[in-house]
Amino acid sequence: MTTDALDALFRRLVLAAQQAGALSRPIEVGEVLDQFVPYRAARRDGLLDTNDDYLHCVMQLLAGERGYIFADDLLQDDLKAELSALNPDLSALTTYRTAKVRIASAEAQRVLAGDTAIDLRPPTPAATDIVRPVAIPTAPRGVSPVAPAAATPTVEPAPVGVATPRPVTPPETSALREHVAPLVSPLGVPAVGEPDTHECPYCSQSLPTDRSLKYCPHCGLNLRIRRCPGCSAEMEAEWKFCVTCGRSAP
Repeated sequence: MTTDALDALFRRLVLAAQQAGALSRPIEVGEVLDQFVPYRAARRDGLLDTNDDYLHCVMQLLAGERGYIFADDLLQDDLKAELSALNPDLSALTTYRTAKVRIASAEAQRVLAGDTAIDLRPPTPAATDIVRPVAIPTAPRGVSPVAPAAATPTVEPAPVGVATPRPVTPPETSALREHVAPLVSPLGVPAVGEPDTHECPYCSQSLPTDRSLKYCPHCGLNLRIRRCPGCSAEMEAEWKFCVTCGRSAP
């Protein structure tokens, strides 16, 4: 019976891993964070209000509390030491993203023998994470749209006696792209290039806007990875379908 956040997190991990066929194999810490018990999914259970609460609970789980997880001694000793500190560094988990851990079989069977009803659908982006297109004013008929001054190309004067061709506006210029929302992954992060949101799609913390970002300064996760909306596997920018589960890309 679920009694606290740690039990709830472990229950979700067991049921998600069973659905993915990963209950009896080693799993990476990155899979735990991104696929089996991501923050927004864990928050649906109602016992984890903030991202810090979530990271602290995941650290407890992976550190081996209550014998739920078996892992390398170095990993678990490091997390235990961090948890015992006055101000634990919750980003320590990112150091071990590729480390492998195992779910305790006896504890997993206890979970499976109980209530297994749970919402395992991938979490949807928060409203603040959804990037919406901005309406582009339509120029009057016969008048070419005016691009911002910085994007206006320099036109050399035509030689005398030679007709000047009518300029053709490309279907997509850099000025137009400024008004169109970029392709985003299910987590709200642009599929390619720089992050275009002001919140981290993983931990919902505010992101700096005055510099180029690749990793979130709060949770340390990669902001430039495009993921499948079905199984959260990493996808290349040009892929139309996920090579892991076959789901079509957004």
